[in-house]
Amino acid sequence: MIDRDDANTRHPKGVFAAAQNALRNANSPAFSDRVGQAILFFYLCVVLVSVGAASPRFGFFPGKQLSYFFNTLSDVRSLISLQWQYRVQKLHPSKISWPAGYPARATVEPRIGKDSLTLVQAFRGDSYGLVLVDADGGLVHEWRIPDETNKDLAQPKDRLLPGDFKVIDGAHLYPNGDVVFTVDYYGVAKIDRCSNKIWTVAGEYHHSLSLDPAGDLWVPFREFRKSRTAGAEWISAPYFYESVARLSPDGEFRESFPLVDAAVGGRFEGLFAEGSPDTAKTVTSDITHLNDADIVGAEFAALNPHINEGDIVVSMRTIDSIAVIDRQTRKFKFALSGLTLRQHDPDLLPNGNILIYDNRTERSQHNHLSYLPEGQGLGHSRIVEINPRTQETVWSYEGAADSPFFSSIQGKIEPLENGNVLIVEPEGGRAFEVDRETKEIVWQFANLLEMKDGSPVYGRVTGATRHNRSDLDFLKEPACAVTAGK
Repeated sequence: MIDRDDANTRHPKGVFAAAQNALRNANSPAFSDRVGQAILFFYLCVVLVSVGAASPRFGFFPGKQLSYFFNTLSDVRSLISLQWQYRVQKLHPSKISWPAGYPARATVEPRIGKDSLTLVQAFRGDSYGLVLVDADGGLVHEWRIPDETNKDLAQPKDRLLPGDFKVIDGAHLYPNGDVVFTVDYYGVAKIDRCSNKIWTVAGEYHHSLSLDPAGDLWVPFREFRKSRTAGAEWISAPYFYESVARLSPDGEFRESFPLVDAAVGGRFEGLFAEGSPDTAKTVTSDITHLNDADIVGAEFAALNPHINEGDIVVSMRTIDSIAVIDRQTRKFKFALSGLTLRQHDPDLLPNGNILIYDNRTERSQHNHLSYLPEGQGLGHSRIVEINPRTQETVWSYEGAADSPFFSSIQGKIEPLENGNVLIVEPEGGRAFEVDRETKEIVWQFANLLEMKDGSPVYGRVTGATRHNRSDLDFLKEPACAVTAGK
């Protein structure tokens, strides 16, 4: 059966009649009103979107609210993604899988002293812990986060994230077996040789931990600020306001050195204000990502006249910069910027130079779950020694196709007494020592968890420091009867 109206519109006369009807309807007041309302609605949407887009840049309503909303939305999206990977796909961000076809790392015949021991912070399969290993990689001693410390560090997000997401990052081992360490964005804790709690300081402490000659602890710390900071209005809110915190050997807070204040006071605002060609402002809430703080010693200061003993050297990952805070004025007095990309752990050398872990992260900064043996667009990660007076690179170690070395996040180094360098490759799941002269690997700890579908899965390694067996008195003590925690 053929519809009469459909047939009429196909006939030339029917088409003409339909056109006349449409024209009459278009000229009717009701139709004109609807068109006008649609155009008005469209322009209102354009105006609202334009105002919303401009408000964060120029600081008027609802700029702060929109920035906070989108930052929160980004955090929620990351959390949902993490939950999906962990609970549905059964993947863990501290278990790093290698691409199909790559074999496990070759065993390295150790060429270090038999009395050399290495403290390693690593994901051990069910949680993070600390292990002391010998030259052959054998386990000498182990520490785990005790249950009491986990309770002290509890946060609301723990309802969504299990305890094995608590990442041990920086650590220091005392001769009596006590260990003090950071748990990223949870706090700082100290435990004894048997993993019993000594003290805990909760808070958003993170990354490296260093000691000064008096035994005080220097640790990065951050707080979330929802509004702009007076004197630094070009910093878009909300953002993380980071400081270097000084704690006593007993964990008591002594003082802090805020980075924003140090930059503004020292006239180094340009380090933070990326902005656009015509506007100075920050473009991320994580404006500095402080990951290390070291105290300048006498030897280093003597060879760098513009730096004094006791000054603070800080590494800021987001802005690819290393800066020096004057201990007296509390202001930035010197900075190296742009010589490295997303760097970590600058160490001050007795010859006046700085040894730096140059991640060279060019994209996908959080490369969870899988390892990139070929590195990224700029190649592998590298370790560089830089003369801060001339900004010249005087030595470097870099990965290669036959010896891949890359980590998009984290990373630590330790210059050893024999001139070699101890390197931590978090996403490679290992710590290894490199001969400075030959650049050969003379020792390696590979944290292999399992082989899956013919490819290795490594647990993330976040730190390593070298020790001499004779310096660790606790090894002469009887073995611990029960290990606390997990």
